[in-house]
Amino acid sequence: MVLIHIVTDNEEQAIEITDLLIEKKLILNALMIEKAKMRKRLKDGTFETHPQTLVIGKTKGLLFNDIDLLLREKYGKMMPTLYSIAIVNMDWDQADELMQETLKI
Repeated sequence: MVLIHIVTDNEEQAIEITDLLIEKKLILNALMIEKAKMRKRLKDGTFETHPQTLVIGKTKGLLFNDIDLLLREKYGKMMPTLYSIAIVNMDWDQADELMQETLKI
């Protein structure tokens, strides 16, 4: 099981992705953090800050590639940042719900 992280600078895209992944049972649910900020260094050495929306969804690790392909197909050049983090421990009842309520593999 993993937490999938999707980072986008477009809040509407974040909502659309969240609804799509839940509808297709690719994630169980999602937490949306709308006022996140990304800070990066530019080539000239200065820094800039960009507003971001972070979507965190619980899913099965084996569904990551399906999610990646779906988002690449749908968003192409507007593909959000996508990565996953392993869930090391989880309440057994919540783990059972995740297994039952997401796409069967």
